[in-house]
Amino acid sequence: MRALIVFSCMLAICLTATRAFCHSPQDMVISVSGENIDVIVTHPVSDPTSHFVKTIKVSLNGVLLIEQTFFLQSGNEQRARYNIPGLKKSESVTVAAYCSISGSLIRNSQAE
Repeated sequence: MRALIVFSCMLAICLTATRAFCHSPQDMVISVSGENIDVIVTHPVSDPTSHFVKTIKVSLNGVLLIEQTFFLQSGNEQRARYNIPGLKKSESVTVAAYCSISGSLIRNSQAE
């Protein structure tokens, strides 16, 4: 019985420690210029081939226009550029970045 309790405690510690290394993207910069939207998502990780920003979604005025899936990230950032034909000044741009393991980050910007 004691071995089962010890095993259960060790398993709980391991699962909690693994989860602690998984985190949401840290920061995001959105730059809108003309019809182009540049996105830089900061997501520091130790192995960007297995833990990375997996998906970026771009919405314009609340309507999802782009959903891009990645399979790795370069260093501690995921960068992307999107062209939205007809993008007008003062339209609301929302970008969401999703970690391959857990968490997300959402930012809003206005087209200028």
